Amino acid sequence: SPSEPSVHVPLRVLPAALLAPSRLARAPPPSTSPTSLPAPAPPAVSASLLQALQRWDFDVHAVVAAELPALCFALLTANGRAAALHLDECRLWRYITDIAAHYHDRPFHNFRHAVDVTHATSCLLTLAEAHSAADAALSPLQTFAQLLAAMVHDTDHPGVMNPFLIATRHPLALLYNDTSVLESHHAATAMALLSHPENDFLAQMEPADARTLRSLVIDLVLATDVTSTMPFVKSLSARLNSGESASAADLQHLIIKASDISNPTRPLETYQVWIKGVMSEFFAQGDAERALGLPISMNCDSHTVDVAKCQVGFIS
Repeated sequence: SPSEPSVHVPLRVLPAALLAPSRLARAPPPSTSPTSLPAPAPPAVSASLLQALQRWDFDVHAVVAAELPALCFALLTANGRAAALHLDECRLWRYITDIAAHYHDRPFHNFRHAVDVTHATSCLLTLAEAHSAADAALSPLQTFAQLLAAMVHDTDHPGVMNPFLIATRHPLALLYNDTSVLESHHAATAMALLSHPENDFLAQMEPADARTLRSLVIDLVLATDVTSTMPFVKSLSARLNSGESASAADLQHLIIKASDISNPTRPLETYQVWIKGVMSEFFAQGDAERALGLPISMNCDSHTVDVAKCQVGFIS
């Protein structure tokens, strides 16, 4: 209520991303650039790289940052996915580069993480295609939406978690009523960037199909809210144990959730790089919470957390 005191947030203790709330609290405005500008040609990806992308142990850290958008483009368009849906591949390429530009240089929640999740999603889709029952098989549109959601799922991530934004009454928390704050922002930002005419690779699709694709992407991005994972797993387990079959929607939620937290299943050397990044973000948030006099979030206290035990707990 208006009578409640607000938490005073000194700028010097906040992560850098939170020093620009005007950007984080609002989606990018529609572009005013002319649509007649020639779209850039999508990049070519070598056959050897395409082959390497089929392996679960592919190390995204071995790819230089400048080549990550091309890697993502290859994953989204493999097997003729874009052509089958009548997508404009030149605009898709421009959209991917725009999304990449809206990821920040964070230790963990950066565009490399987005590409890694997209790669994991591609591998799990291949596995699902080989083993799913007919009633859970994904259509080409659902498959593309799955990959697109993986790429955009952390767009414009500030490097702190939802409870921090809520506790500090950040504009995003106010905007989204303290509910799936970051996930709502990621989805809204991705859809706002898609609304730019030069990025609208769905323009040639049937309007109903385009609406369905956008709806699927939004639903999948919102499903990455970690607080929804255990209720979903318990509900799905109960239904499976009662004899029900998993639906296509169940499969899609399983894939996005599993891909987002797949780091521990990668080779140890790759996993260790991700550990360093995520703990750096956790400890930066904990230091900010300590400076603000807020309760320090779980796994965020750099003075007491044992990183190895933290990761064992995460895996368990």
